[in-house]
Amino acid sequence: MTRQAEAAWQAAADAIAQAKVAARLIPDTAAARREALLGAERRLLLTLRQWMSDTYTNTALDYDVALYWIDVRNDIVPFNGGAFFYTAGKSRRKGAELGMDWGPLPRFSVSGALTVSRNEYVEYRNDLGNFAGNEVAGLPPVFVNGQVAYRFPGGFNLAATAQHVGHYHADDANLAFVESYTLFGARAEYVTALPVGTIRAFVSGDNLTEEEHVASVFINGIGGQFYEPGLPRNFSAGVTLALR
Repeated sequence: MTRQAEAAWQAAADAIAQAKVAARLIPDTAAARREALLGAERRLLLTLRQWMSDTYTNTALDYDVALYWIDVRNDIVPFNGGAFFYTAGKSRRKGAELGMDWGPLPRFSVSGALTVSRNEYVEYRNDLGNFAGNEVAGLPPVFVNGQVAYRFPGGFNLAATAQHVGHYHADDANLAFVESYTLFGARAEYVTALPVGTIRAFVSGDNLTEEEHVASVFINGIGGQFYEPGLPRNFSAGVTLALR
């Protein structure tokens, strides 16, 4: 709420209090008492409208929606972590993507992105078998990330983040799979202008709930060597100076 809205709100509250006192001082004139109170209520309603306008005007909702269908001929498929490759006759990737940025209140923002997809081999046979109809290895069907942030006066910012990755397979036979996981993080930042430029200092934490997860995979790894573990709870900090 801005100073103007706060002042108007206080003025309306004072008007209601004064009207109630005035109504008690006017005996046997119910019409006058009602008029005094109605006048104060009108002022309160106008002030409420002013506050709503001041708070929610210029709070934009921006979003992007995309649908895609991609057919790939002679798709290159890695084996043994990329030591050698096979070629899939045809693969198909189709899905939807949604991105959103919303400022419901001044200094407060919400943003996020969602991807939902179906990724499969349409035609794919090699020396190891026929994999047509299987899911493409290494591509999660669901991916979500989001952030809520608040910008305090004076250059201090806080943000909380979340990321969800759906389960997916690490091999063409779809026998090795990666379990879904969700990670939470937080970030504090201070930004201020200097005569020579802008200085930015931050501290952040990731995987705050100590979620055990697979950060990446070696597609079609040999001897069961598919998975690269993700980091446990971890923190980082830094300072940057941008010169003019």
